[in-house]
Amino acid sequence: MHAPLLIGSPVTLDPNVRSAPVISGGTLKTDTGEIIRSAGQLFIASTATAAATPSKWAACRALGLNTVRVAVTAGRYDKTLEQQGVMIDSVVAAARNNRMYVMLMYAFDTPGAFMDNIASRDKAMAFWEFMAPRYADVPHVFYEMINEPSRWGDASNYISAAPANAPTNVFRWCRQVFDVMRAGAPDKIILTWSVGAVSPHANRYRVVLQEFEALGSPIDWTKTVFSFHWYNPTHVFGVTNASATDGGAAGLNALRGWGYPLLSTEWNYWVLNAAGEPIRLILQYDMRVAEAQQIGYTIMQAPGLTPDYLRIVLDDLRANGAIIPVE
Repeated sequence: MHAPLLIGSPVTLDPNVRSAPVISGGTLKTDTGEIIRSAGQLFIASTATAAATPSKWAACRALGLNTVRVAVTAGRYDKTLEQQGVMIDSVVAAARNNRMYVMLMYAFDTPGAFMDNIASRDKAMAFWEFMAPRYADVPHVFYEMINEPSRWGDASNYISAAPANAPTNVFRWCRQVFDVMRAGAPDKIILTWSVGAVSPHANRYRVVLQEFEALGSPIDWTKTVFSFHWYNPTHVFGVTNASATDGGAAGLNALRGWGYPLLSTEWNYWVLNAAGEPIRLILQYDMRVAEAQQIGYTIMQAPGLTPDYLRIVLDDLRANGAIIPVE
């Protein structure tokens, strides 16, 4: 048995906690029916000081965001699961006091490393075996299984070519981690493994999700969300091709139409490659697509940074007709 949640938390609790998010309209929404609009990300690493700072959560709420993605990397610093739980407790409390949701993500491995070693699977399973029941009844926390188990999101990372569609090892491992999470939190919203970007097209990713379900018992898609990163391949993600000109809208909507709820857990356009080139500039206005299609999204910047892309992006969205309330 685990210690009761939030015992000894340094943050005073506010009773005005949000109710659990719900899947509606093919995406994840808040208790007031708003799509998830998240900042990303705050880290729980050697300490949780930054992630548990109330002003960071208040700043996100003031902008109209309702969620912050919280990456738990504390295992890299030899923190025990109990120590990690205590740190997470303080972050959960800070979010609660500011009427915000926590997108809790296991992030021990760097992007792509998960697929290289079965020990990564074992660590992820141990983490969620401990944490999934710990926050199972905490309504303003939902779970993101793992970040980019393969570095990019091409379907071939998970299943072989048709017609075999044989699952890769990393795909089997992802399903095993999911099953541990669901066993520990039967009613919790769980985001699947977050792919680096969806590719090549919706018809192929439909097979990926069908094969994911075929690896175990049926998946309840009223409690499960397919999570992805809105990077360059997503921008051209079509229904039957990788040359869409609508920012990925039709391809993503096809997945929703087939019964797979969606949430984007990363997006930015301002990062540079090693040569100083803005390799994602094509994505600059794709959150206009997300707002127009009402697909939840995550702006990949922590609060309080300069330039303040959280504010820049949200100002642009509002200027282009998006209604983003501050709740």
